[in-house]
Amino acid sequence: MPRRRIRHWTRQGGRRALTAAIVASRLIFLATCVLWVRSHWQSDQVLRQTIRRDGDGAAIARVLLKTEPGGIFLAGQRLYAEGGFVGAVTRREADLTGGGGGARWVYESEPATPRERTDGAGWRPISWESQAFQGPPYDGYIWAVEVRYWAVAVLAALGPVVRGVRHARRRARERTPGLCPACTYDLRATPDRCPECGWRPGAR
Repeated sequence: MPRRRIRHWTRQGGRRALTAAIVASRLIFLATCVLWVRSHWQSDQVLRQTIRRDGDGAAIARVLLKTEPGGIFLAGQRLYAEGGFVGAVTRREADLTGGGGGARWVYESEPATPRERTDGAGWRPISWESQAFQGPPYDGYIWAVEVRYWAVAVLAALGPVVRGVRHARRRARERTPGLCPACTYDLRATPDRCPECGWRPGAR
């Protein structure tokens, strides 16, 4: 297979992958902005909870994803309680998983309640907390990560912004006579083909 065709396919695949990444970045940016605005009056949360009997006790695992006015909150919890569900979970939580077996996803929406921040953490892009503890009434550990909306929005906007800048620079190079619009190589000696990158007039 000719190397030129391989390079052409590789270049086309790279462009399509870049286009898909840019589209995904734009969708993430828009979704982040929508959640950011919505979080000021409504908080959405998704909970995955698993409760299993383990000998004389109960093993509980929870993963919570929640939108708050400050950012997106992700937390996990793993507990082990002696004596079954007593002191570990409420009867309502036990009923959510069929009385103590399997896992279940739960979605809830409630009015937003802004959390007070006294340590300046509101401007940190990411906050992380973890804690391990031993009973009574149960043993386990918890962890929590909160990512600020502005951090997600900035990261998601980088791709489209960089592509826009590159497109603007390429347009400016196309207006500069004697230079290759793809790599800015001097084409005054070889105007029909760029010896550096292979660009030809009329090619895209």
